[in-house]
Amino acid sequence: MDGLWRAHDDWGLKNRPAEEVRIAPIPPQRVAILRQHLDTFGTTEDGRRFTNERGGVMEVSTYCRIWQEARELAHPRVAVVSPLAARP
Repeated sequence: MDGLWRAHDDWGLKNRPAEEVRIAPIPPQRVAILRQHLDTFGTTEDGRRFTNERGGVMEVSTYCRIWQEARELAHPRVAVVSPLAARP
């Protein structure tokens, strides 16, 4: 499978040294939501915040299914049938 994209590969930043990081600020409201989630649910032993139904690594198909369910709950029907947030 070398050379093919895999969902859980650990990729570095493009055209940057391996040890370089990229800072991505999060709005304070989202930080509060994430902290509340971590306080309620914690993390796995390896630090993951989200897992599949059996506690394993979340596969792309699981993520997409959950995204669609959440999208239907969060948006009115007219938005759900539109392209709005159709893909994660």
